[in-house]
Amino acid sequence: MVSFSDQALSSVQPGDSILCLSPVFDTAGSRACTQLHAIEPPEQVAALLITYTQSPRAQLALYEQHLDRLPSKIEILHVGADRRPNTAPFTDTDTDEVPAEVAVRRVLSSTDLTSLGTLITNQLDDWKTTLRDRQIVVCFQSVTVFLQYNSLQETKRFLTEVIKRCADTAAVAHFHMDPKAHDEETIDALRPLFDVVLECGET
Repeated sequence: MVSFSDQALSSVQPGDSILCLSPVFDTAGSRACTQLHAIEPPEQVAALLITYTQSPRAQLALYEQHLDRLPSKIEILHVGADRRPNTAPFTDTDTDEVPAEVAVRRVLSSTDLTSLGTLITNQLDDWKTTLRDRQIVVCFQSVTVFLQYNSLQETKRFLTEVIKRCADTAAVAHFHMDPKAHDEETIDALRPLFDVVLECGET
């Protein structure tokens, strides 16, 4: 395990998977997240976000707070969000403007791993083909919430497949986890899946 630092982040390479251990809403965890998105200039980054804990609007606000510019492409998979169709617009009200570089898809059930896995795979495969000049960044928010709906063994199997797909597309993938919400046995069971375990904030 390494502590959060600019130097630790600078050692991250395409294809790496990172487990970010930080309490929910921790400042250092948010900083590590946004810095991992800024591994290349924004025009050279395509970001895939899988979120259980934050609305798409809140995630975009985090970008706007910490980054000078948005990544060139943003795809948000909002899991278990609501019962609206997957084609519902990315808005808080009907009059909000949707940034052209942002797309949102919804997975209605938090236990629908087949749909989630298919969306992740299809998006990575599409970008691998169409965005050869860009660095793909994947953010999974969060493993802690994922474990509320799926067993540890299901979580290990699913994350193993996602990490493999990310490595195949040279994506830099980071996965948030609140260490205060789990016992050491659970964290230790997941730790070997990742190339780097990054300790952010007070764990």
